[in-house]
Amino acid sequence: SPENVLTLAVQRIHEKADSIRAISMNLRPQMLDSLGAASAASWFCRGFAEVYPTLQVHAEITTKNDEIPKRISTHVFRCVQELLNNVVKHAQANTVWVRLKREDAVLSLEVRDDGIGMANEVGDPARLHGAGLRNLRERAEMTAGEFTIASSADGGTTAQIVWRLGADESVADTSQ
Repeated sequence: SPENVLTLAVQRIHEKADSIRAISMNLRPQMLDSLGAASAASWFCRGFAEVYPTLQVHAEITTKNDEIPKRISTHVFRCVQELLNNVVKHAQANTVWVRLKREDAVLSLEVRDDGIGMANEVGDPARLHGAGLRNLRERAEMTAGEFTIASSADGGTTAQIVWRLGADESVADTSQ
């Protein structure tokens, strides 16, 4: 029947999307090296919005490429990828906000959605300790960052990673 054909087609599309996502997660985008993490994150958010047209992606990336230390640039980019993929997989959200900013010696990445939140995860603790969240925690720990994730009472989830950067990683003062 047409329904079965459609169901099968949708299933195949999801399988292909998963394998493409897995492949892309293993590729280090050239853009990261040539442009920097902030530009690569902006580029990824734009592409993500095209792949998932039902999700509104609001990217507010105010940090400059040279404000993100080389030692964490790949991690920052991967965290943006992982957090957006989590929103698509679990949140059933209409809108996601991605904010990457640097204030003095603090770099922060925040991804917030208006989805179903994590209240229903309590019954399924595996979801709270899935590979995605574990990867994010590990990336944060490896780079001396702090990862937090929380849902608000009215739904929606906010994930944040904060890096307190060393004095030697502060941006050179160009005002002289």
